[in-house]
Amino acid sequence: MKRYFLVDMENVHFNGLFGIGSLTENDTIILFLTSQCKKDYGIVDLYKSKYKCNILTMDVECGGKNALDFQLVSYLGLLIGDNKNQGEYYIVSKDKGFKSSINLLSNCSKCSLRLIPNIKSLNKNYNDSCMESIIKSLDKQFSKKKTSFNIIGILMTSDNKYDAINKIETKYGLKNVIKCEDALNIYFGKNETSKDLKVLNSLEKFLTRKTTCYKILNIMKLSNDVSLVLEMIESVLSEFEGWRDRINESLQVYYS
Repeated sequence: MKRYFLVDMENVHFNGLFGIGSLTENDTIILFLTSQCKKDYGIVDLYKSKYKCNILTMDVECGGKNALDFQLVSYLGLLIGDNKNQGEYYIVSKDKGFKSSINLLSNCSKCSLRLIPNIKSLNKNYNDSCMESIIKSLDKQFSKKKTSFNIIGILMTSDNKYDAINKIETKYGLKNVIKCEDALNIYFGKNETSKDLKVLNSLEKFLTRKTTCYKILNIMKLSNDVSLVLEMIESVLSEFEGWRDRINESLQVYYS
């Protein structure tokens, strides 16, 4: 049976999509977006590319009180009619005001209708803790939810952890990369540690090119022989006068 999830983005935002990985090609998500939410279209495209379910967007006019709610319920009624009372329907929101509309539509149709706070609540045994943990981790570090979801977008479009670190650093600076350490480890695994980020931080004190910082860190990862590592680093930093003294802090951090 086909299932439809109408998401009140104004109320739950992307937190309502916890559990999306459990959905199939027979499931359809419809995101109701106001003008304030439309800035997140980039994240929506990432979800479309990553998950099996169908993801649609519905732009709604806002301005009046509960404007999104009225339009969501109206669309739900049309959807039930178009499907000839077939299917399961879920309003994804924490707004209990939807319950009266659900009660009416349930009495007027043969469909199953429910109000849920997120998709995961349908299958509590489904483990979608990865994305949920990442969001919680980023929300603790950044006051703006927009920043958290932009960073999630970076994680989803990066080939590996260092690619993600580079992109985050370019957009938000190295200090904010360090704030993302837990999220990076959850998404990519703990192959790299906070030590790596501290090395990058020390290198940035005298190197302006980010690619050079990553190249040196990768050289350090090749060997525990500091003498050999210094020989390899020399080819990268030979143009910098006194580079051996400058690199000393980074070496102490990595090999301590």
